[in-house]
Amino acid sequence: MRHGRVNVVVVCALVGAIGTVVRIVSISAQAALPAPWVGNDIGAPAIAGSSSFSGGTFTISAAGIDIWSTSDQFRYLYQPVSGDVDIIAHVNSLQMADPWSKAGVMVRESLDPDARH
Repeated sequence: MRHGRVNVVVVCALVGAIGTVVRIVSISAQAALPAPWVGNDIGAPAIAGSSSFSGGTFTISAAGIDIWSTSDQFRYLYQPVSGDVDIIAHVNSLQMADPWSKAGVMVRESLDPDARH
């Protein structure tokens, strides 16, 4: 499955400590996500995240404790897929809220906090 290209595709964002927030890209007008994109918090972070799309750019605000061990906690922007898939991502910017802040690509087994990725 091949997908069209957008200016920025950010599919995973998190921070390393509860209560901190990271914004991947700042935009002034936020709009709903285009289908088939979906945004969800994984593992119930203390601060709820958000996802939006405007002008060919995805924006994620996120919080969480990390992606590791047996219970992940972060914001996930994704498309449900099965079979082969090509992923091209360019992280335009990342405002570090914590030394463990990160953004990148992740393929998960499910939306459960203990899912394999």
